[in-house]
Amino acid sequence: MAYLEINRIKKPEPDVAHVIIECSGSPKGLEMALQMVRKAGLVCIYGVPRPETVFPISPQELFQREITVIASMAGVTNEIISEAIALIQQDEAFFTHLLGRQVSLEQVPGELLTWRPRSGTRTFVSLESNHENL
Repeated sequence: MAYLEINRIKKPEPDVAHVIIECSGSPKGLEMALQMVRKAGLVCIYGVPRPETVFPISPQELFQREITVIASMAGVTNEIISEAIALIQQDEAFFTHLLGRQVSLEQVPGELLTWRPRSGTRTFVSLESNHENL
């Protein structure tokens, strides 16, 4: 079974992505999303920009590159956010597992020597001494 690969962008490259989901609401984020989407790609705008934000692409370029833009305010009501928080709290162990684990700074050398893939998305290093694993 193939899974979609989802990446946080560190260095944007133009015309590389089929789908971009822009969640920051910042003008720079929107500009980056529109630069990175390939011809005939899709940009989903979920971050709500300030009212004075200018759309950083001309209609002509949208047509030439055949970019589809979808904007949605889904999930931004107090009721939806409260429901999402309640669902996360109901299965907190599952979501904690997804976040990964935390090790102390003192544990890092041992972790590097015995590294192996583990469940969760990452390992966090606490700069406080003698921090227990999550």
